[in-house]
Amino acid sequence: MRRASGHGWPEHQAKREPIRAVSLADDLLFNLGFLLPTAALGAFTRSRAAAGLLTRLPLDWAAQRFVRRARRHGGGDYLWIHLAGARALLVLDPEGIARVLERSPLEFADGRAKREGMARFQPGAVTISRGEDWRTRRRFNESVLATGKTHPDARGFLAIIRQEVDRARRSGGELDRWGRFEQLFRRLTLRVVLGLEPGQESAALDHLRAIMQESNRPAFLRPRRSRHLDPLQALLHRDLEEAGAPSLASRCARASSTRRTRVESQVTHWLFATWETLAINAVRALALIAAHPRIEAGVREELAALDPAEPDDVARLLLLEGCVQEAMRLWPTTPMLVREAAKDTTLGGERIARRTQIVILTAFHHRDPARDPAAGEFRPEAWANGPPPPPLLFFGGGAQACAGRDLALLVAKGVLAALLGDRRHRLLTPSLNPGRPIPLTCDHFRVRFAVDRR
Repeated sequence: MRRASGHGWPEHQAKREPIRAVSLADDLLFNLGFLLPTAALGAFTRSRAAAGLLTRLPLDWAAQRFVRRARRHGGGDYLWIHLAGARALLVLDPEGIARVLERSPLEFADGRAKREGMARFQPGAVTISRGEDWRTRRRFNESVLATGKTHPDARGFLAIIRQEVDRARRSGGELDRWGRFEQLFRRLTLRVVLGLEPGQESAALDHLRAIMQESNRPAFLRPRRSRHLDPLQALLHRDLEEAGAPSLASRCARASSTRRTRVESQVTHWLFATWETLAINAVRALALIAAHPRIEAGVREELAALDPAEPDDVARLLLLEGCVQEAMRLWPTTPMLVREAAKDTTLGGERIARRTQIVILTAFHHRDPARDPAAGEFRPEAWANGPPPPPLLFFGGGAQACAGRDLALLVAKGVLAALLGDRRHRLLTPSLNPGRPIPLTCDHFRVRFAVDRR
């Protein structure tokens, strides 16, 4: 029997055997078959060429095979591996994963590679902060993003979404491929985050993407300081002063902040999350809906009974929300989380030294057949009463859970409701069979729809 600690977590008793290291063959399989391709795809912005190549290779099989072999040979849910040559602890145990996330960032902080990469374009972002900096910036994020609540500007954001979907259709045709979705979310990002007027442009996103592309490179190939950082921050400073409502930027002035808050860095993270990441999740959710006629019929029935212009009604689009959540579960945009022990600690019954890397394979954890044989199926109905087990990681977890979760779901559902309200989308690529498990990868660049008016 485990004894509860003062933090509410069970104390991990020492195991009879120490945590084992995987074999050299498994280490190579992990680094060549999973880590290297993940890095090639891009940690901060996705590479179209790499995505096209990697979805054609059996790398999903390699990742699954690695975990099965490592479990069989190592004999447990905690295994020592090497992460690009450095010793790291792989955590497959749901309780251990939850403990790492709940005690982040004070005991388990973001890994060095993420900190160094993100610091190039959002040096003071809450996601890579620690101590009092983290607490100050977290409070600011929760205030502006209205964490756990319906956002005060929700009705205005939903109106912006409908305007921009209509504008995209008038100017570029139907939203039937990735490039058009990306442009739609660019416009939404400029208006919802920065408060720009309809049709008004900003070079801030171009500078941001340029720095993210630099940050994707190995450290030795990056310039010491990006020439795009100062122009990006100058543009954001101007936009914060001139932001119109409704927008996140316009609410920054009403939230308590100090110089320590680094407001421009928090805004940069909202741009980063809304423009590309949310767009990927939305287009994948639409692909899943289009490939499953029964679910599509249920979503349409749900939409017909509610008003997608009203925030309270959008909150009740539970099946549609389940579709968005399932897209993120099945195809997480961050397939691997890396944390770093901020101090000497204990995990899996073993002492873990400060600076030890902790690895969580999100893509595997969400589909672990040992814990849920049906984890590879599309099951949006399962979300009707809250998240199904095991713990899901696409919005993070614990103290560092995404502060913008509720707003992200509102925007994603608003976009999908606007698209599905008077159009029918038939999925052309990729091929998804509703009677078979969902493939482990989805190249969003190649998603294509045939769009018909209803």
